[in-house]
Amino acid sequence: MDLIIGGGTYGKLALEKIRDDGRLIVVIDEDPGCIVQKEFRLPEISGDDTLPEEGSVFIKGSVETAAGFVAGSSENSGPGEYMKARIFPTAPVHIAAGIISELCGFVPDPERAEAAAGSIPEELIAGKKDADIYCTLNKKEPCLPLCSSPKICPVTKERRDVPLWETLENCLSGDRKPGLPASFVIESRQLCPGLGYIDYSDLTDVIKKACRKDSVLVGTACTCHGVVTALKKT
Repeated sequence: MDLIIGGGTYGKLALEKIRDDGRLIVVIDEDPGCIVQKEFRLPEISGDDTLPEEGSVFIKGSVETAAGFVAGSSENSGPGEYMKARIFPTAPVHIAAGIISELCGFVPDPERAEAAAGSIPEELIAGKKDADIYCTLNKKEPCLPLCSSPKICPVTKERRDVPLWETLENCLSGDRKPGLPASFVIESRQLCPGLGYIDYSDLTDVIKKACRKDSVLVGTACTCHGVVTALKKT
């Protein structure tokens, strides 16, 4: 199963790239008039309906709806289907942090985000908003919209020997930064130029660990770009 969270421009790109793979595709968006639905007019079902075995469907819902699928709480499909799932977070929010918050009972923690930002090199920080820290290896010029993430950046001509997700892991490691909460950085894997996804098992592994903590730093990053969100228990 493939789960596309967000039916906008990048949700449309994801659907176009994977719709011929023979896997069930579920698109979730709060707006039934989103780009995906305007163009593809997918059958609309609810989160409680039985999922078809193949094809593409649309569900009007939020991150909370997506969290139900990720948790495997829905009885629509057996556990095996979820273990093979790919999650395409195409909405303009930190989807992984939102799902983890829903399942573990977290809320954003701007104060800890400010502390975490102090452990990330300034040249990697593209911006900060509330509990989110936006990071990049390229602050100089706009990136190519459909970049294949080669070892040498086509824009800056700099080598990318260490991916950003690995750099953030090292920067935020609680073992090396005693004042920071536990940190988990999820790799965004590239399906094709301009399109990344999260492996279901990577996300659920973080969920199991994060739910045992009172506060965490959750990151999602690919080779060059990422976001880190500070969360705390309510």
